[in-house]
Amino acid sequence: VRAVDAARAAGRPMIARLFATLRGLLRRRQIDSEIEEELRDHLEREIERHRQEGLSLENARRLALRDLGGLTQTRESTRDVRAIWVDAVWRDLKYGARVLRRSPRFTLTALTVLVLGIASTTAIFSVAYAVLVRPLPYADAERLVFLAEHQGSGIAWPNLDDWRHRATSFEGLAGSLADAVVVTSGPLPKRIDSLSVTVNFFGVLGADPFHGRLFDESDARPDAASTAVVSHAFSVREFGGAPAAIGQTVSFSRRPYTVIGVLPPGFRYMTPADVYLLLEPQVIANYRGMQSRANHTNLYAVGRLERGVDVTSARAEMLNIVGALALEYPDTNKGRNGVYLVPLSERVVGDMAPTLTVLAGAVALLLLIACVNLGSLLLNRSASRGAASWSRY
Repeated sequence: VRAVDAARAAGRPMIARLFATLRGLLRRRQIDSEIEEELRDHLEREIERHRQEGLSLENARRLALRDLGGLTQTRESTRDVRAIWVDAVWRDLKYGARVLRRSPRFTLTALTVLVLGIASTTAIFSVAYAVLVRPLPYADAERLVFLAEHQGSGIAWPNLDDWRHRATSFEGLAGSLADAVVVTSGPLPKRIDSLSVTVNFFGVLGADPFHGRLFDESDARPDAASTAVVSHAFSVREFGGAPAAIGQTVSFSRRPYTVIGVLPPGFRYMTPADVYLLLEPQVIANYRGMQSRANHTNLYAVGRLERGVDVTSARAEMLNIVGALALEYPDTNKGRNGVYLVPLSERVVGDMAPTLTVLAGAVALLLLIACVNLGSLLLNRSASRGAASWSRY
């Protein structure tokens, strides 16, 4: 019998059992009816077989029931196909809901303990995962490194320019300078975060535009019109969407810029920025005295290592380059014979890794304490009900 054989089958795959369980729950009445009909048919055929052997109707029925194992026992065994434990769990849940509804104070206390424990644990572990586990949102992020001058100070533009021309360990080396601009094209001036970058910045990161295009060499020419790349959030806030932002003219600090590209939603490098401008025109205009090798602004570099080159090799080459520049320009570079070069992921995480690790462990302990407290509440409630029951006798 198919239903009986299925019920007695051992070692079924877990997925097959799960599907059988769901099918049994959804088609409970139909399956019960089919089982009853099949058992009845099987029983009648067994009785007929024994009758043909010369037995009486009563003896034939008794032997058929014995061979079948009893109608009641067979019905019970077939319920394994529908996973009777699911029914038991469902009954327990309904009973638990009724008990909790009768004790609102206990229910509120238990829920408060659970919510506080689970919410705090989820929040901290989400942050820890985003910072410590999830990779950076760039192509081949393990090849990206962060560079600065001695002890992590900002880089003088002429030094960065020499680094880019002399270093061979990098597929590309780009600079970025965190800044702020004032939007003067609207009804009221407003200050927004910006990032001034070299023309190859997005190429080094491996970023693609969400709409429009990113900077290229034509934008860095001295006679080129001023262009800008904006964040997706800025395009939505100011223009109603990325497509509408392309070609728009926006005045930053009273200078008009044409929006040529919109970055993907959520794109971010080190610090948040709504607007990305080119560094090369600022250098040509000697903005903040950037042409001076003695002027160290908050300019930093990001590099993409050549395939097969590790951080140690790249750092060794950069130390040689920095040492050579110190000899060539003793007036400005003497004493600056060091370089800060670390994987970009390490720079992004920084000193947060130990703190987040300890914090994640602390909230895990908090969840454990919440579970212990809840268990204590349940035990106390059970003991109180038991004492109340004994007091009746």
